[in-house]
Amino acid sequence: LNAYEFPVTILPPVEGLLDAMGAQLASVQGFAIRNRWLTGPLVTGQLTAKAASNAVVRHTMALTIVRTGVKDNVIPSRAEAFYNLRLLPDTDVDEVLTTLREVVDDARVTIESHDYWGNTPLAPTEGALWDALKIAVEKEIPQGFLAPGISPATTDSRWFAQAGIPSYRLLPFTLDAKERGSVHGKDERLSLDNFEQGIRFYATLIGELVE
Repeated sequence: LNAYEFPVTILPPVEGLLDAMGAQLASVQGFAIRNRWLTGPLVTGQLTAKAASNAVVRHTMALTIVRTGVKDNVIPSRAEAFYNLRLLPDTDVDEVLTTLREVVDDARVTIESHDYWGNTPLAPTEGALWDALKIAVEKEIPQGFLAPGISPATTDSRWFAQAGIPSYRLLPFTLDAKERGSVHGKDERLSLDNFEQGIRFYATLIGELVE
């Protein structure tokens, strides 16, 4: 399982993100992104080369817990391992489990889901909320642009999305490498400039929605 990689799947939100990035970039990189009919394997290779972007084009998994043995002088008769899987939206978990069983191919090993909370649908990229987000980005983060995408992180927004409420995992911050690197680590932090930018962004967004 540690050696196995799920196949790449480019979902519509990621296609939309690449289209938006290609339109913004005038470099050779922008040319490659805009012409994926020609450079598709190259672009895919770049996406899968980094952990963050790899997680938006394929299911990912990591071994997080191993339990076995009760005493240091007794050979264990049973072992248990937990893998944390980050699945792409609109995924059939039973198909994923079938794939993992085929990879292991060992009748002695049982594979089953644990704490699976269900599929998360994709959010729409049109409508009043999307339009309000676009205006807020243009006004408060002029160096950025709004584009669809997929978040590999797990957030409480999944419960809203499953209830039919459009949910967008948007961070209205301009994070540098240090701030991104501090997430979930020691000295996790956000700059005062980003804090202020976030306040302005949400104030603008709410203003657009209540008008």
